[in-house]
Amino acid sequence: MDGKARNLKCKCCEKVLTGGIYILKHHLAGTSKDVRACILVPEEVKKLMLDTIATLQQKLLKKSMSREDNSVSNSENARKGPSEEEIGDSSNIFKRGGTQTTINSIFMKNDIQDAC
Repeated sequence: MDGKARNLKCKCCEKVLTGGIYILKHHLAGTSKDVRACILVPEEVKKLMLDTIATLQQKLLKKSMSREDNSVSNSENARKGPSEEEIGDSSNIFKRGGTQTTINSIFMKNDIQDAC
């Protein structure tokens, strides 16, 4: 759009997106990651984009795990990325959730266990 590679316009909802193809894929897939989901996209396009993003995410995880294996020795303390079973289906990859444990909740848990 306007000769700029990073400005794109969604053909479904006519929304102008800044950020390139990455943002457009997430917009069409409806992941709500860094961009609002398109409400007018057909279901088959939405599924195709979600599958594409999930496949790319899987490749990135495998690539980062292979780099980690090459740079870190196979010791017990080496941190490994999540396995494919831990990742689950592609729709759960992009969902945000969970809460971070606070120091107070850790201490309270210990106090509760001590009281019991």
